[in-house]
Amino acid sequence: MTARIGSRLCGFGTAVRSADPAPEHPVLGARRSQEWLAGAVRITDLVVAPAARGRGVGTGILDVLLLPAMDDRAWAVTDHQDTPRRSSSSLHGTRCCPRSLCCRSTNPAC
Repeated sequence: MTARIGSRLCGFGTAVRSADPAPEHPVLGARRSQEWLAGAVRITDLVVAPAARGRGVGTGILDVLLLPAMDDRAWAVTDHQDTPRRSSSSLHGTRCCPRSLCCRSTNPAC
């Protein structure tokens, strides 16, 4: 999906549904990979132009990308230097693990 302010492209994002069963993630291990990642929405890209940051563009994109998750499970892998995205993730109820794996879940097992 894309975001525009007026006619200017100011951001975009993409998401896919993860495989079920999920392949084992090296940080999570087999059991947690299944619990957290299998069938969950995976945010694959979220980019906001520097001039548009802090204006709700990234939040709007993320809100739309998370609609298919229906308040269940979603995850993304972020760059450890990607401070704006990681701080935005905390606003959406996600937890970030070592190596920048961020997950959101309504499942108490996660």
